[in-house]
Amino acid sequence: MITIEKHGILLSPTGNDFENNGVLNPGIYQEGNTVHIFYRAVEDGNFSTIGYAKTEGPLQITERKAEPLIFRDFDYDKHGMEDARITFTSTMARPIRISQWQGSVWRNF
Repeated sequence: MITIEKHGILLSPTGNDFENNGVLNPGIYQEGNTVHIFYRAVEDGNFSTIGYAKTEGPLQITERKAEPLIFRDFDYDKHGMEDARITFTSTMARPIRISQWQGSVWRNF
């Protein structure tokens, strides 16, 4: 059985433009004591990108990118991307899957 402990809020919005409105919906994976966090970063206007942070142990943030890890680059990205999920396969060590809102339809990558 898994035991869950609530430690409170780990990541909050910062003054960085890409995440000044919210950080939420993380996809995470753990390697030993290191936890990698891929999170939805929301800027003013409700546009999303994917941010990255790393912890040692459950609470000590040791790295947090000042820019998005995955950007909105194309017209079909303009509303943003969210819900980063990590999957392990035998051919790819750590692919990331994201969802993307195009204003009227969801795309999954």
